Amino acid sequence: MPKESYSWRDVKNSYAAANKATNDLIAHSWFYLLRPISFRISAVFATLGVSPVIITMLGMLCVFVGVIMIGCSGNRFPLFVSGCVVLIVSNILDCVDGDVARVTNKESKIGEYLDFLSGLIFHTLVPVAAAVSIYTSCNQSHLYFSNYISNSYILLVAMVEVYATFMRVLLSLRGQVLLNYNSGAKFASGVKLTFWKIAPRLLANARAPLLLVALFLNLVELYLLIYMIYSILIMLATLIKCIKQAPVQ
Repeated sequence: MPKESYSWRDVKNSYAAANKATNDLIAHSWFYLLRPISFRISAVFATLGVSPVIITMLGMLCVFVGVIMIGCSGNRFPLFVSGCVVLIVSNILDCVDGDVARVTNKESKIGEYLDFLSGLIFHTLVPVAAAVSIYTSCNQSHLYFSNYISNSYILLVAMVEVYATFMRVLLSLRGQVLLNYNSGAKFASGVKLTFWKIAPRLLANARAPLLLVALFLNLVELYLLIYMIYSILIMLATLIKCIKQAPVQ
């Protein structure tokens, strides 16, 4: 029996039918920009019959490869850049798995779980890899703040961000179980787009390309510091929402 053939337009139409565009534009702005690429790749994977779960696992593998390349880069600038590129590829695959699942009607709970796990691994390992690269770098002339912030503090900044990220995830999961709190808000079509709706979420999902920009601007330490502060604020915001939704005894 011949495999069903899919075009990039089929993938785009299934994306539009799921009303994903507005939600992506606000909540996942970087992924929204990647969609024209992911539609074409998704059509190939869907036609070949590749499972969305396999694509998710491939994206997870790219995350591990990317963070290892960054963490081991030290003074090797091209290796750091290559690691960022691999992470961007993982972002594209993060779009592709959902595209393929929708167009082939193969959405599954295991796929959702693996997608969540892949995102968690990405957001916790990337800052650690960048900090380790700075810590092991002998020549720090390319680091603008190297005279003001010690390598040990950079490692501490990365670990604080990882802690804040894990706490935010635990609060969200606990809130969903006990309070029916949904932190992954969906945005309906026609919602008014503002800078304050898009910018904070863009900072979260554009982590890989922004790391590449920070590298070329010699601002990796500032990048890590900003993301640490951002993660702490998001953790506190999640905690406040959970408290507000807690039933009064």
